[in-house]
Amino acid sequence: MKELIDSARRIVISPEFLVVALALWVMYEEPQWLTGVSNALSAAPDGVKYLAVVPVAVAAWCIQQSRAILFPPEDSKGLLQEWPKFKKLKERVLIGLAYQVVFCTLGIGAWVVSPNLSNGTSIIVMAMAIVGSLFGAITFFLAGIMASEITKRYATKI
Repeated sequence: MKELIDSARRIVISPEFLVVALALWVMYEEPQWLTGVSNALSAAPDGVKYLAVVPVAVAAWCIQQSRAILFPPEDSKGLLQEWPKFKKLKERVLIGLAYQVVFCTLGIGAWVVSPNLSNGTSIIVMAMAIVGSLFGAITFFLAGIMASEITKRYATKI
């Protein structure tokens, strides 16, 4: 039960969840913002319709980065996998990847529904997908740096 509560806390207390909450707030409480953005994007060039590629590319990079976090190249002896808290680290990485899959799916879904992002809902969903995936990528990037730093420091001493 404690592990389930811990996992739920990791899901809710994250920058990605904040992006989702902010997007929902804008969608339901401030829809007039979306009208102005929709009008601006309708006059934009065709490049807008390719924004769905951003969450897909970021998700692919995060998958690659997750491997480097869980199995750093510096740790040839597999010491990280023997670490008592490795299970929690792996769970956090999997939650981050789940968020990436959600943002990737939302970005593609918004693009399928409205390729030119001509309606407000598609705009906010696409913005949420891009910003959320980038926040997740920053988290993966920082985790990769820390994992690499720690394994370089300690893997050579054993």
